[in-house]
Amino acid sequence: MAENFEAYKKVLQTLENDSLQKKDTQYEAEYIGKAMDKLETCFMTVFWNTILKRTNQTSKMLQSETIDLCTAVALLQSLYQYFAEQRSQEKFAHFFARGKMLCGATGFSEKRLRRSKRTPDDTSDTGIVFNAEDRIGFKHTSQSWALMNDLNRRIEAHSSTENRFVFLRDSSESESLRKLTNFYSVDWILLKRLLKNGIDGDLSLIN
Repeated sequence: MAENFEAYKKVLQTLENDSLQKKDTQYEAEYIGKAMDKLETCFMTVFWNTILKRTNQTSKMLQSETIDLCTAVALLQSLYQYFAEQRSQEKFAHFFARGKMLCGATGFSEKRLRRSKRTPDDTSDTGIVFNAEDRIGFKHTSQSWALMNDLNRRIEAHSSTENRFVFLRDSSESESLRKLTNFYSVDWILLKRLLKNGIDGDLSLIN
């Protein structure tokens, strides 16, 4: 979307000004168009464009028919590191600058502060008030964390399996082979029985 941002806006403007369109369609086009003029939208557009591009590249490599488990885990770990790098202040400044270039806005829009109802034991302190840049910074960081946490769960699941087959890429890892044998001990016993009695033999051996 970031590469065709202006094209999308022109389409929305066309829909908004097209009298042949339903009123709901015109209003929705106007609403989305105004949202696209905000720096918050442009910032998150640039951020997610960066994330999705790298994710798509990794996904294509993971779908390769020749990829092995070790390489797959390494790719996921590399993607995790990439996500972590996007949380830095340097990257925030980069997304901020790119966002301004995208929509021409100079700053984030401020929201009116909503005050909660006071209770008798409340102090006169106003509490912590976040400005617009703080809010976007928090959103940027929290979404990065969410991506990292989800990806980390996948890495742990794949790493657990990959660690059982280390001996396939390193013949000196006899301990890995021993652990694999212990992990699949019941399956080894079943396989031996099936081989001894014939694969097409008595299926009651499975129980």
